[in-house]
Amino acid sequence: AGGYSTGIPDYEAPFIFANFRGTLEDVGVLTHEAGHAFQGYESSWITIPEITSPTMESCEIHSMSMEFFTWKYMELFFGNKADRYRYTHLMSTITFLPYGALVDHFQHVVYQHPEYTPAQRDKAWRDLEKVYIPDKNYEGNELLENGGWWYQQLHIFHYPFYYIDYTLAQVCALENFIRIQQNDPKAWSDYLALCKAGGTASFTHLVKNSGLQVPFEKGTMEHIAKFVSNYLDKIDDSKLLCNGQCQEEISFVGKSVLEDISKESCACYSSAVVGHSVIRVSGIQGVPPHRSMVRRQPYCLYSWITIHLCHHSFSVDS
Repeated sequence: AGGYSTGIPDYEAPFIFANFRGTLEDVGVLTHEAGHAFQGYESSWITIPEITSPTMESCEIHSMSMEFFTWKYMELFFGNKADRYRYTHLMSTITFLPYGALVDHFQHVVYQHPEYTPAQRDKAWRDLEKVYIPDKNYEGNELLENGGWWYQQLHIFHYPFYYIDYTLAQVCALENFIRIQQNDPKAWSDYLALCKAGGTASFTHLVKNSGLQVPFEKGTMEHIAKFVSNYLDKIDDSKLLCNGQCQEEISFVGKSVLEDISKESCACYSSAVVGHSVIRVSGIQGVPPHRSMVRRQPYCLYSWITIHLCHHSFSVDS
């Protein structure tokens, strides 16, 4: 699934383009881009084009937060399997954070050492990967074990040092998730104010003015980690698994769609992090396909390895 939000100036209206493959990510893309479109609509009162939208780390707060504000409507897409989507979505957001930091750290190393050979760059990635995502195990795959995962991260090549913006915005979006779960009466109004403000203030001012903590402030990450951990501990994730049945019929946008693991529909792929487990994958051969259309690349979810979980031997170590 892929998409984008843009504007049609003559109509003073936002426009969302999205394609649909019948997967979980269809809904993720749609709700994500709806956040961008909503911000564009709400800040249309700003007449100076340069500040109708904020800087990118602020823009992604609108989109990532909208993903959480729309959680209550997921039954309309997935019926009685909506909890699977919510669980998978939340896991993907929290596991994305160390990956996003890894991408940024790697770029700093690369630009600080322009003399590095390709092999040295690969080693730098793998060394950092072991720090940020120590659970990854590429046993049997020489390319990935030698540090080749970063090849498929488009942003490293096209948009240097942009990726950390996603990470900062994700932290803010998780703060909104917490406020929603706590039934904070000001959660939506503060989000609305954030969207209306457009680019009239800096990132830190926009965040503070919308009732959120700046990600850089001490205690912000700890607060989020504890809340999400406690939230996940209360979920009986065994009910979200399909027990190895990689094909199932799900209700999706008013029609029945038969899907398989290759389209990431099966909840098996969320077992990569179920119960805070570690996945051990063996027997995977070949080069991961290019997946630049996927916005998030957490260390297990939505990855090439995950898609192949049900096609290769693996074990889960609690």
